[in-house]
Amino acid sequence: MVLSLPVLGGLFTFVALLYYWVTKQDKKMEKLEGIIAPGPRGLPLVGNIFQLDWKHPFMTFVKWAEEYGDIYSASMGSQRVYVVTDLKMVKEMFSQEVFSGRLNPGRGVNDLYTNGQMHGVINTEGRHWEDLRRFTLRQLRDFGFGKSSMEVLIMDELTEILEWMKSQKDLPVTDVKQRMAIAVVNSLWTVVAGKRYKHTDPAVVRLTKDITETMEELGKKAGPGIMMPWLKYVGFKGVEMWRNHLERIKLMFSTVMSEHKETYSEDSPRDFIDVFLREIASCIDEDSPFFKEVGYRQLIAVIKDLFDAGSQSSSITLTWIFLYLATFPDVQKKLQDEVDRVVGNSRQCSLSDRPNLPYVESFLAEVHRFTSAAPVGVPHRALADTTYKGYAFPKGTAIMANQYGIHYNEKIWGDPSNFRPERFLSPDGAKFQKHEALIPFSTGRRQCAGETLARDTLFLYTSNICQRFEIKFDPNDAKANPGLKPSAGFILTPQVFKVVFKDRLD
Repeated sequence: MVLSLPVLGGLFTFVALLYYWVTKQDKKMEKLEGIIAPGPRGLPLVGNIFQLDWKHPFMTFVKWAEEYGDIYSASMGSQRVYVVTDLKMVKEMFSQEVFSGRLNPGRGVNDLYTNGQMHGVINTEGRHWEDLRRFTLRQLRDFGFGKSSMEVLIMDELTEILEWMKSQKDLPVTDVKQRMAIAVVNSLWTVVAGKRYKHTDPAVVRLTKDITETMEELGKKAGPGIMMPWLKYVGFKGVEMWRNHLERIKLMFSTVMSEHKETYSEDSPRDFIDVFLREIASCIDEDSPFFKEVGYRQLIAVIKDLFDAGSQSSSITLTWIFLYLATFPDVQKKLQDEVDRVVGNSRQCSLSDRPNLPYVESFLAEVHRFTSAAPVGVPHRALADTTYKGYAFPKGTAIMANQYGIHYNEKIWGDPSNFRPERFLSPDGAKFQKHEALIPFSTGRRQCAGETLARDTLFLYTSNICQRFEIKFDPNDAKANPGLKPSAGFILTPQVFKVVFKDRLD
């Protein structure tokens, strides 16, 4: 068989790239003691990326852990990834600065901007991350996170949710996820931009769709393109779709920032955007994330991060809660009995009731464990060549904590496949007991900054909804209960289900 010059050229290019890739990996390893953890065998250049189940990509990492153990390595294109399932190792590694970097797949394809610099609290590392995280946490606390004023904001949204549930009494409901997402987004929008919408307002419906539903849909389709953007040159559309989504988000938040700049007053900041603008105006340090144009880009990225982390996780978890309440009526009855006994029905449940509602707290802990919505969390990155426990971590190595594997470890939980809130109760059932192996918000230096808001939101919604309503699957639809298998995507979300609400106070 005679090969044409283009084919020969293609073969030569492939061999040259393969040689370059192999020698590059070998040179990295020559500098380091230790070994690369074993793992699934991949292909040159693409690694293991086409072995992933793209309906549930991160669950592939979970399955590999069952075969290769508590720590193993895989390759996503040229990116080496370590997946760690040992709880002690995860906590030790994630508490160390050298493992606190952030993965930058596809040279920034996941960032709002494509100028080579990473932006926001989620994507940055080093000084920019530390300064942005410290500032964001401080300002959010000032605006009420963890305080009674934030409870008021959450209750404003919850009151509208309860009114909606009452209006749907005995009617089949399928849009629980959308309603929960609107409520959570609205709470954040009040703090970030100083404006609250009615849940039926087209503005907040559109905002929520752009932030949550569109992102979920793209997560299903972008797939390999996030790790290997060069696939766009062979017709793969995922990267283009993802970038278009990020451009829409950037335009939306840039517009809001511009509106704030026109009406901003240094002496009377109205919301998070205003205090960030004040920080930018006062900054004279060229290396700061708040300096001039860099500061404006960082502000837009931080707003995006707040909604990605806050609205996505809480609204998805709330949707799972509705599904669990309908699936496990005995658990729902125990929740209602505890709320009736402790709070009654003459007032709404508040955060001050939390110590006296241990079963509610245990239920929420079991929801986090059983759901494990982000199976491997947000990947970390090694900031320098290092060795840990005899394993070599070249600079740039990605590290994922197998949170799903930890949450379903039989040695830790005994019967992890059973939904059993009692596992978090004291032997006498009187107190909620935390468990060190429950890490839904990750652990260490980069533990989720929105954890307090998420926990407060879930507690207030769960206790007050159980106080007021009974939730059942639609008895007139045989397909109302889809089961507990999640929908396709990067985040584990419930399939569409159909429920009815019965008002317990009628």
